Amino acid sequence: MSPFLSKSHNQSPKKRTSSDDWLRNTGQVSSSSAFCGVQRYEAIVEELHVKIATILSRILLGLAFVIFGLNAFFRFLPGSNMVPPGTAGEFVTAMSQSHYMQAVAVLQALGGLLLLTGIFVPLGLVILGPILVNILFFHIFLFHTGIQMGLIFSVLWLVVFAGYRDRFAGLFLR
Repeated sequence: MSPFLSKSHNQSPKKRTSSDDWLRNTGQVSSSSAFCGVQRYEAIVEELHVKIATILSRILLGLAFVIFGLNAFFRFLPGSNMVPPGTAGEFVTAMSQSHYMQAVAVLQALGGLLLLTGIFVPLGLVILGPILVNILFFHIFLFHTGIQMGLIFSVLWLVVFAGYRDRFAGLFLR
């Protein structure tokens, strides 16, 4: 018989403690195991709500940018051909005539597709972030109406970013 299997070589195993015991020993929770179970349940539910909010925001934001990106080429949304008055109209005309808007539309559709598919979501956020900033700046500085949609998309972007913040942690290190 192998010495590893003999009774003389058998040592008493260390007593394992559950996570509840560990939490109690560190003073994190009271000694009531029911309380620990409730806390654990609430943490799981909260984490689930965050995941659901992230997924819904990711899908809504992705869908919106795919639709608006494709609309730049196919003009299927009503009012797509309207040019705003004043300086904002001149800006939109210059962007359209130089084909700059088509490049932005391709990036919108690409970023939206990355969010919709769930593949390379951080890259999709990086592509769409500057576009959102430009949408907000356009409405703040040039065309003061219609900023609501940009604000809603910015909130959705922030929710998705918060859900993927661990992927961006390296950007905030010294």
